[in-house]
Amino acid sequence: MKRRKKPKKQADKRPAFARSYPRNPEIDRLLQAFEAGNYGLVRSEAGALAERTDDDASRDAALDLRRRIEPGPTSVYLWAIGVALVVFLFGYYLMQSH
Repeated sequence: MKRRKKPKKQADKRPAFARSYPRNPEIDRLLQAFEAGNYGLVRSEAGALAERTDDDASRDAALDLRRRIEPGPTSVYLWAIGVALVVFLFGYYLMQSH
């Protein structure tokens, strides 16, 4: 009979990208909001935390969290191209139907 391996205890339940963040109650609250999908809270509080804190590590962590919820430049360009295509096709349809 095979022995089952004991699962490793996870003392740090932070996401992998956040394990280097400093231990700070405000950063922990932002991380919980991030994991819960409350991106509005992260968007509004991360910038404020970065402005008012004197700790460089906390400032960098707050700005990194804020950066992670922003859309990438490629997705913005693709969205703009899609909107332009829909507008063009709608205009073409209107021109052909009259």
